[in-house]
Amino acid sequence: MTRSSSRSPRSPPHAYRSTSLDNADLFGRKSLFGPPSEGAPSDNADRSIFFIRGVLEAIKSLHWIPDVIHCLGWFSALAPVYLKTAYKDDPYFERAKVIFSVDGNEEEGEIGEDLIKKLEFDKITGDLLDPLQGEVTPDALRRMAIHYSDGVILGQESVSPELIEYLHSEPDHKVLEYPGPAVDHAEAYVDFYRSFTE
Repeated sequence: MTRSSSRSPRSPPHAYRSTSLDNADLFGRKSLFGPPSEGAPSDNADRSIFFIRGVLEAIKSLHWIPDVIHCLGWFSALAPVYLKTAYKDDPYFERAKVIFSVDGNEEEGEIGEDLIKKLEFDKITGDLLDPLQGEVTPDALRRMAIHYSDGVILGQESVSPELIEYLHSEPDHKVLEYPGPAVDHAEAYVDFYRSFTE
């Protein structure tokens, strides 16, 4: 289950608007990325796409027009893909810059071989899928996110050398090399965000 809370800058400090995105079949389980039941195939492709499209549609229904959308980790890695393909002409997102954080310490999970069919259903086909390099793994999704993002943050020192090599093969990105923990280096992250909006 995903829940988010927000408050408009014009709202009094105690006035919060909450938006919940939930699907008991996809998120009502103890395991973060495990299968729905013992021996069942992975449904993480369905879960990720549901989550991403749900968040993007919630943004539209709330009439927000974001300047920057920051995605963290492989589970959200399809968001840059959708934003730069299926949602690219949407007036809510056409000006938004997309940042993807690569985190070397996140929990891994299986994606499911049906991911390609699900993306093709949304007209993400052919060379749009090239960054997957024929794989359906968390690292393949990270490559997709890197390819479709405007900026990339290396969120840990321990990012795989293969992803670093792929990142440097994509020259059109702004990159924030790992500056250290965000709590101690907040200004580096703020400056990186500002570089997309000023």
